[in-house]
Amino acid sequence: MDAVLYELTDLLHLIKVLCFCDLIFMFRKRQEKRIRYVVSFICMLSLSLWLYYSEGNSITFTSYILVFCIVICLLYDEKILELVFSGLWIFFLTSMLDLMTTEMIYVVFELTNIKNERVEELLAACLSLVFIFVIGKIYSNKYNEGIKRLGIVKLFFFTILAIADTYVVTIIASIVDEKILEDYKLGYLVSVLVLILGILIQLSSVISLIISRDTYKEKEEITQKYLNEQTKHYQYLEQREINTKKFRHDIKNHMQVLSMMAKNNQYSDFNEYMKEINMQIDRLGNVITVNNGIVDAIVNKYHSEAVQKGINITFKGMLPSACRISPYDLCTIFSNLLSNAIEAAEKSDEKRITLECRYTGDNIIIIAENTFKDEGQFSHSKIVTTKKDVEYHGFGIENIKEAVERHNGMLDINIENTTFSIMIMLEQEADI
Repeated sequence: MDAVLYELTDLLHLIKVLCFCDLIFMFRKRQEKRIRYVVSFICMLSLSLWLYYSEGNSITFTSYILVFCIVICLLYDEKILELVFSGLWIFFLTSMLDLMTTEMIYVVFELTNIKNERVEELLAACLSLVFIFVIGKIYSNKYNEGIKRLGIVKLFFFTILAIADTYVVTIIASIVDEKILEDYKLGYLVSVLVLILGILIQLSSVISLIISRDTYKEKEEITQKYLNEQTKHYQYLEQREINTKKFRHDIKNHMQVLSMMAKNNQYSDFNEYMKEINMQIDRLGNVITVNNGIVDAIVNKYHSEAVQKGINITFKGMLPSACRISPYDLCTIFSNLLSNAIEAAEKSDEKRITLECRYTGDNIIIIAENTFKDEGQFSHSKIVTTKKDVEYHGFGIENIKEAVERHNGMLDINIENTTFSIMIMLEQEADI
């Protein structure tokens, strides 16, 4: 029976680690995951038995950690070093959490006069699993990227905080005088229980604050980026107006020269001169408008970028004059749609992008379509960034989703052969 409880505790420990990997780190799973899970559980349980009967010497414990890291690498499709580092960090953090939950269970057992170390460990593992699962579900529902995006420095700070909290709990639980415990048993045990619960809430709050701060910083940077793009667009319009006035000033002279060439039958010179005039007209640029100043700034900026990269890009339709979608969300949607489309179309063979805007009485509909080269972006039913700096990229579609949700909208993605299309519907009456 003792061995069974020990095995169950170790099994729960593995499940806790998998919850961390799936819900908080959001690692991509490898294919044939059922077979891999079965193999992983068998390996961990076999090693756990070995550790139990060898009474946990240093060699078996080191082997346990080694097999644990191998299991993580077997189940998840990420870089090996990243998985090993993350696995060790998770193993260490869950051990700290187990120490605190063990103290909580000990408090309860003291109140009920129950003495069973294996049952304490099992219940503590269950409590840790519930805590990790709840925090993981909250995190995964709120954020779409793994906690690894926070960076090593912040994770290191969080680890130090977890160590300090665990140390405090351990010291408080061990230094109390037996007479004090006898006289004030209930008060002391309840105090320790409240302390541990407070520490668990503190750890959850700290990680939430760190993530919220990063999210706010990211949105602030995006806002500044959009403002800069709009400023550049207005500068472009101003320079274009100056160039247009210059061309208009000389147009009469150009027409006279062309007329003289036609009268003198200088058709070859006439054609060359017309080509030069057309080139000058093309240099003035074409302003694309969808009937919204901020969106116009974004659209023209990315149109110019697409043309320079040899991409065939077309725009259709208009936005309503009384557009009640927030400027920030309009910029988020159009900027991410077009930047993602250009990045994908540039690598494709056909190099094509279309963007269409329509509206009804209450809704705005945006349809974007682009060609792409399949580089595994849609593996595991998720859109995965192909950029090298993964920590700072891959948020485009997620930012669009958040903007759509704020306006009670709908988003539909369709992938067919080498064409990616996305349809967005926004409700104009949504409260901002």
